[in-house]
Amino acid sequence: MTLTHKKLLLASAAVVVMGLGFAPSQALAFDELHWSWDKTVTEEVIKNVNVNIESNPTGMLELEKIQMQIGDVTATSTVTNVTNNPPGPSAEPAPEPAPTTFTLDLKAKYDDNEEDNPITSVTLLNADETGLELSNATGHVDNNKEKIYLTFDLTVPAEEPAPEQIAIGDRLAIDLPQVNSEATAVGNNQNIESSVAIQLHDGQYLFGGFSEPPVDGDNPLSGLFDPNGTGNSHSNALANLVYAGSLGLITPATVSADSTVTGILNASVDSTATAVGNNMSIELAAVTQDDAFMIADVTQFSYADVTANSLVDDVTIEGYSEFGAAGMGPCGGCLEGEPQIPLVNSVATAVGNNFSVKITSPSL
Repeated sequence: MTLTHKKLLLASAAVVVMGLGFAPSQALAFDELHWSWDKTVTEEVIKNVNVNIESNPTGMLELEKIQMQIGDVTATSTVTNVTNNPPGPSAEPAPEPAPTTFTLDLKAKYDDNEEDNPITSVTLLNADETGLELSNATGHVDNNKEKIYLTFDLTVPAEEPAPEQIAIGDRLAIDLPQVNSEATAVGNNQNIESSVAIQLHDGQYLFGGFSEPPVDGDNPLSGLFDPNGTGNSHSNALANLVYAGSLGLITPATVSADSTVTGILNASVDSTATAVGNNMSIELAAVTQDDAFMIADVTQFSYADVTANSLVDDVTIEGYSEFGAAGMGPCGGCLEGEPQIPLVNSVATAVGNNFSVKITSPSL
């Protein structure tokens, strides 16, 4: 492992030198340039470092853990065909309702044994079709004149008139709605927040699955967490997984996040896709100066294809104005330091391994 590591370092250095020698540049005053660089370095470094810490923390977080994700992780968000057909402002008077014609289908009963043949009941047969309600029906039947005298109360359902649309050219950009599309896929995620000292031994491993072991030779996965290796079980696991990947014993995972927004009329768009293999965040906000120390041994292994795609297509804005007042102009809202708000924001982020540490200590 040591020889391989040295060879990798030497190869990296060679690439850097070649990059310096063949980087394209403008000729300026020289038509030809010959550069010869010979360098011999002999270096011997002896370093002795002694660290003594005396601390009386108010508490301590000690954590030894492993996160292992085997398999594919996928997140998909799709938004299509959103249309904003803006109504007129509520302050404008509503248009007069149009005349409505109703057809009443009535059934009435009367008592011919009583004087004036009083009507005893009236039923509206097509009430379900019209939405009307009939009540307080009274009347009588005049047999001699062959007439029916009938009164009743008829309740007509209220109809909200459709608001007038804002004329094109009078629509303000500040009134634009927003369409948000977010897709987030994470293999292993960990977040630690503490106000006291932290001692951490942590490992995160991500790969797709297992293949058939080779016919000949040992299977490195059999000793994945063998304590007889480096003395660090997480480092042992890392070395064995790397070796297993080189032999094809394990397959890469697919961590993908896709956010798609299409066919939007009169709306701003914010589309975000984030794909992360392993993510770890540690924040130590010490309550005392003695608590402001952390010891951590962190291992992250990601054998995966990590992809994030954010697609925004066919966004149309019709008849809106004053984008500067809505903060969408070239200088935002034109206040100092105020950034421009994008009408269409599309962000795709793909991360294999991410690790962040933040430590703060109270001042004296």
